[in-house]
Amino acid sequence: MVDESSLLHDYQPRRSLWTLVGKRAYEWYTGNHTRRMIFGALSMNGDQVFMNAQRFDTETTIKFFRRVTARHGPAALLVDRATPHRSIGTNEFVKDNEGLVRIGYFPTGWPELNPVESCWNTLKRQPHAHQVYPTVDARIAKSMEYLRTHRFHLDVTRFLFREPVAKII
Repeated sequence: MVDESSLLHDYQPRRSLWTLVGKRAYEWYTGNHTRRMIFGALSMNGDQVFMNAQRFDTETTIKFFRRVTARHGPAALLVDRATPHRSIGTNEFVKDNEGLVRIGYFPTGWPELNPVESCWNTLKRQPHAHQVYPTVDARIAKSMEYLRTHRFHLDVTRFLFREPVAKII
C-alpha cells in the first residue's frame, strides 16, 4: 500500500490556548507556506518505507517505487488514483519493469481502505506536529525521525477486506 501526504510548514490547527487570567494568548506563525511531500508504503509483513520530496509528480513517484522495490524486491503496489500514479511516465516505468513492479488501484473515494492514511493521521496527532519550526526542513526532519522510529503495527489485511463506511453522494 502506497500513499503520500503534504506537510505545510506553517500549519497550525485551530485550538484553544491556555494563558494566565487577564493575559492575551499569542500563537506564533512564520508566514511561510512552503509544502513538502512525504511518501509512505506498508507491506503485508509490517515493513514500512518512507521518503520525503519537494513535490508530488511522476518523477518522485517513480523514485519512491524504485526505493520500495530496492528494499523489498518485486512488489505489487496498491495506490490511489492520483495523477502521478496514472501518468504516462509511471505507466512506462511499470511496463519497463514488468517483473519488478505491478500497480493496482484503490477504489475512488475510499481513502480509509489504505492503511498508510492511518500513519498520516497518527503523525499529525503527535505533539511535534503542533510546533512552529524555523524551516520546513526542520519540520520534515522531525516528522521523518518519528516515521523511522515508530512501528505502526497495522493489520493491512483488515484495511483491505473491511466493509467501507457508506458514503452519501
